[in-house]
Order: sequence, then C-alpha cells, then structure tokens
Amino acid sequence: MSRTDKGLKHIRIGPAGRGASGAPADRILTRRIAGRMASWDTDRPLVEREVCVVDLALAPYAGLLLRLCLGAMFIAHAMLKWRVFTIPGTVAYFKSLGLPGWFAYFTIAAELGGAACLILGIFPRYVALLLVPMMVGTIVMVHGKNGWLFSNKDGGWEYPAFWAAALFALFLLGDGTAVLLPSPPLFGAH
Repeated sequence: MSRTDKGLKHIRIGPAGRGASGAPADRILTRRIAGRMASWDTDRPLVEREVCVVDLALAPYAGLLLRLCLGAMFIAHAMLKWRVFTIPGTVAYFKSLGLPGWFAYFTIAAELGGAACLILGIFPRYVALLLVPMMVGTIVMVHGKNGWLFSNKDGGWEYPAFWAAALFALFLLGDGTAVLLPSPPLFGAH
C-alpha cells in the first residue's frame, strides 16, 4: 500500500498477472480515507461519494424530541424545588451546600426559562449549551460525593451526567424542527 499527497490510499490488487476480479495486476483501487469511499469497480471511472452516517430526513425530529424531553425534565425539577421543597426550603438547602441563598432563585429561573426556550425552540442549541454548567454544578456540589449510581443514598452523579451529555448532544445536533427562533449558525457555517 502507498499513500499519496492528497490523502488517498492505493491498494494493488491480486498477485502477479491477474487480480482477484480478473483485472490486470497493474490496475489499482483507490479509496478516500477519513470518511470517504470510492467505487471499487475498476472498469468504471472512479466516483467518490461521501458516506452519510446521519439520517438527514429524521434528524430534525430527533432534535425536537430531545428538546421536548429535556424541557419537560427541567420543568419537573424546577416545580419540585418550588412546589414540593418550597422556595424557602430550597434556599436553605442551597445555603447548607455553601452556596448563596439567591442562587436557589437563579437555579429555578434558569430551569424554567431554559425549559421554555427548549420546548418553544428559542435558540435551543445555545440554550442547551448554557444549561450544561448547571448540570455539572449539580455533580460537583450535590451528587458527586454520593458515588456513580443515582439509586445511591441522596443520588449519585449518573443521572446529572447523562443529562449534561444529552444537553451537549442537542448542542451538537442542532435545533431540530419546529423552532420559533433558530439558533445562529455554529462558527459562522451555513
């Protein structure tokens, strides 16, 4: 095998004389490396094609489903802090963690505002990215010391880590379909 300066890999076929397909041994097969493939038929002109690993017809619906699920989870957690633990109880808990009391209000507002933006499709790609540090914060301040499994006493960091990964996946995937205000293009790409 040899490598050319254009990132192509050339493979000689067959032993001396004839190749496995009956083609002369001096013919070579060329394929693009790094995610591109070429036709293996040496009798036709070489046609490169890109390998698509994402179903482009359904990917926008995957983004929508991810947005709706993440938004519902944020609403549930904000309402748990507000209606079940109560605002004063949540403030006291945040203070017991060594955080300022006002951070409880900020967290509830970020969860509700983030949920609304995700569900309605208001800059969802970037809202998802902005919510990742909050989930990492729950790992560092609350769940990290409880071990991996979320079924451990007081909940381990398994669930918030998955939640942070899902938010980052939404950022990478993009807005999805049915958005009110689409996110600006990533890194100026169109």
